[in-house]
Amino acid sequence: MMTVGEVLDADIESLSPEALALLRTMILENQSLFYAECEVFYQWGKIEQKLDMPHSAEVRFKKALFLNKEHTKSMRELGLLYKQSERLNDALRLFAMLVTIDPTDREAWRDGGNILLSMHEPHRAMEWMKMAKRPR
Repeated sequence: MMTVGEVLDADIESLSPEALALLRTMILENQSLFYAECEVFYQWGKIEQKLDMPHSAEVRFKKALFLNKEHTKSMRELGLLYKQSERLNDALRLFAMLVTIDPTDREAWRDGGNILLSMHEPHRAMEWMKMAKRPR
């Protein structure tokens, strides 16, 4: 049986695909222990992203946001997933939420600006990019 700490301590960036798949299976089999753990759902989503399972990752990030509507790491990852799948309005909405929560988040301003460029809105994109470059 896995503990929350073991899930959160897993360095998913350094794990092989086989180890990620095993960790995912262990979380799946023990999910009743984690039903209210926002960070576990975030980590689970990251694992599924790395295993090229974007739809499953989306479900996990949404669950993390259900548990904590201001979980910025899940917002960012979900926004990036939406951007990859060309759901640009959904992605922009999430990046707008991120910069509302933290107006100094340069990465969110930059990502939002890039999304606006993809949406052929250069003037709005420029405003977002300016915010990304302003001093903290």
